[in-house]
Order: sequence, then C-alpha cells, then structure tokens
Amino acid sequence: MILGAPVLALEQLNDEQRLAVDMVKRGENIMITGPAGTGKSVILRYLESILPEFHITAFTGIAALNVGGCTIHSWAGLGKGDDPASVIAERHLKNRNYKWYCICRAKALAIDETSMLDADGFDLLDQVLRMVRQTDRPFGGLQLILFGDFLQLAPVAKDKPLRFAFESRAWAEAKIKVVYLKRVMRQNNQEFAEILNQARTNSLTEASKAVLRTRINAVDPDPSILPVRLVTHNADADLINVQEMLKLPEPERTWTASDWAENRFAEAAIDRDCIAPRQVSLRVGAQVMLLRNLSVDSGLVNGSIGVVTDLGSPETGPVVDFGNGVAQEIETAKWETKRFGEVVASRSQIPLRAAYAISIHKSQGMTLDKIEVSLRRCFADGQAYVALSRARTLEGLFIKDISGRSIQANPRALEFYRKHAVN
Repeated sequence: MILGAPVLALEQLNDEQRLAVDMVKRGENIMITGPAGTGKSVILRYLESILPEFHITAFTGIAALNVGGCTIHSWAGLGKGDDPASVIAERHLKNRNYKWYCICRAKALAIDETSMLDADGFDLLDQVLRMVRQTDRPFGGLQLILFGDFLQLAPVAKDKPLRFAFESRAWAEAKIKVVYLKRVMRQNNQEFAEILNQARTNSLTEASKAVLRTRINAVDPDPSILPVRLVTHNADADLINVQEMLKLPEPERTWTASDWAENRFAEAAIDRDCIAPRQVSLRVGAQVMLLRNLSVDSGLVNGSIGVVTDLGSPETGPVVDFGNGVAQEIETAKWETKRFGEVVASRSQIPLRAAYAISIHKSQGMTLDKIEVSLRRCFADGQAYVALSRARTLEGLFIKDISGRSIQANPRALEFYRKHAVN
C-alpha cells in the first residue's frame, strides 16, 4: 500500500471494498486480503478518513513509511519480540509515557503486511495489549483491521517452525473475519490477471505456462525504455544501477537528501526504510523511476519510468521524459516516519531513483510498465508471484529464465484461502 492513494467517497468503492467498510463499522475484527492490486490501500485510506483514534502500523519499516505509520513492533514497544509479554507490559505501565497513553487511547489498529507477522508475534501483541489496557478482551479490546496476503512473502522463520498469524491462539480468540478481495484493478487484461492468480496459488494450467513461456527472452519492441530488472537482493539492484549509470557519457549530478530525526534510532530507520536514497546521482540519459504520485491523470504515478533529459540548475530538479508526451521537472518531496501520529523523522529528496533494477521486496505496492525477472533465483514461497504481479501487462513482462520450482505457494496458506476465498 502506498502513501498518497486517493481517498474515495464510499459510493466510489466497489462492492468488495464496501463490504469491508461495513464490517469495520459494525466493530468486527477483520482481515482484508486477496491478490496484489485489488485495492487494499484504497480501503485503508477511506477508513483513516472516518475512524477516530485509528492507529496505522505495518510489519516492516518500508511498508510503515508507505502507509504513513510506524512498525507494529515500535507502536507496541515489542522490541525484537524476545522479552515476555509481562516484561514489555510492565515497562509501559511503569513509564506511563506517551506510548502508553496512545496504546490506551487507541480504538482501532491497522496492521499492514500481517502475512509477515508470525503466530508467536501475533500472540505476544495480544498479551501485551491486554496487560497494558488492563482488560482480558482480545487485544485489549482494540478493533483489529489487518491487511496482507499470506500467499505473498511469508514470515521469516530462523530457528523455529514457520507458523502464520492465522495459526495463533489470538487469531481464534479475536474471531477475525476474512474479507477476500477478488477484483484485480492493476491488470486490465483478464487473461493475464487469471495467469497471475494461478501463479499465486501454484495452480498454473498448461495453457498458462505456455503463455508465460512466450515471454522468455521476448523481444522488446521499444528499447528506448529498458524493463526494470527485479532481483532478489538489494545489493544486486544497487550494483546493476551503478554499472548502467557509468555507461552514460554525460557528467553526473548528485542530490543529497535533507534528513531530520528526533534521535539516532529514528534517523537509522528512515535511512533504512525510505525508498528514496540519501543520495541520488543522475546523468542525462539515465533511466529513472518516479517514487511518488505526481499526477494520476497524466500517468505520473509511483513506479512510472522515464529518462532524464536535463539535470536542471542547482536550484531546480531534473527534467524527466516519461515517454507519454510528458516532460516534467521533478521537485523535492518529503517522506515522514510517524509514531502515534507524530513525525519522528523525515527525508526531503527528489522522488526519483535509478530504474535499471530494484529488489522484489522494495517493489511491493508498485505497478511497473515493463519488468524483467529471473525466476530461477526465487527462493521463497510467493516471491515469484510478487515479482510477476508488478507488471501491468503481459506485453510488459520479460522473463529471463525459469525453473520447475520457480513458482511456489505455501500449502498451509493455500488451505487458509480454500476456507476463506468466498466472503
């Protein structure tokens, strides 16, 4: 979900989205889920506009920055999740600080990327909130509004068996109801949308596999804009971007971000999680990606790809041709990290980054016109689907290689959706 998604009126929401809103208004705990591109961010933005004391969090810092909130571990004071609930709760009750006050005051809690929060973490959050809010009601009586897709990136299980949030005791006690969004709005081609859904559920038909094979080493009819290479590791993306930039003969100009943070922890968080780099070095001819919605009507949205035509002056931003007849001077934008609604860190930077490559993880929530993926290197359940579903169209999908086990789905997550795929 991306900060800046439009706040629509209730009548502008589709039937599935309105169902979710109605359940929230009835006070139910719900999980809003479904394939990529089904409008989960639109629901979040609408709920933010109508709910009092609605606190927005996410599992990762990148997602928290995108939704204008903080991580769930920071919000609840869970730290690394190693301490018992009683120890964490005692810290809150002893300090009675602003964090304790906000936890007690909250009425509804949104958690994005719930799929990455494991069962132990979900149970720990429940126990802490019960103790801090001094009630034995599930999650201390807070209404939960969860977002995510268990068939995308799963929790990281290092030294223990993988258990999803829906396998926790707290999930059952909170009586969380599932709203499954089916209507994909990212891809207009229904055949492609169906192929992606089959990839999501590891149920590709022979016909769908044949269609995907046509995209292996496919010829790009418009080489003026290269496909964005989606890779599994950030370091690989950084190396590719630097190498491609060095091929350009024009002189380079660097924009350095203006950062502010209330402490070194907040400073480290925004440096780690902000999709806009601390330094952006560009040359004329560089392929770049827009990191903010500038004009939806003109097609200048998060993920738009263009080419730098002018570096501008020291007082102005670069000029980018986005290939749709739009040449735009790019001005500085601001990203903010919030905790309990208060800004704790910010970064001001031009909303551009080199767009020859990006990691699959950092591409979540983006819609890209052209992507190149090496599915052979995908190593986790759901990773190939996340990569494939960034493409807006089948024609914009370029597959470098693929193996028999490239596309995988977790069997327990599949069983969860077999039970809940119908609202």
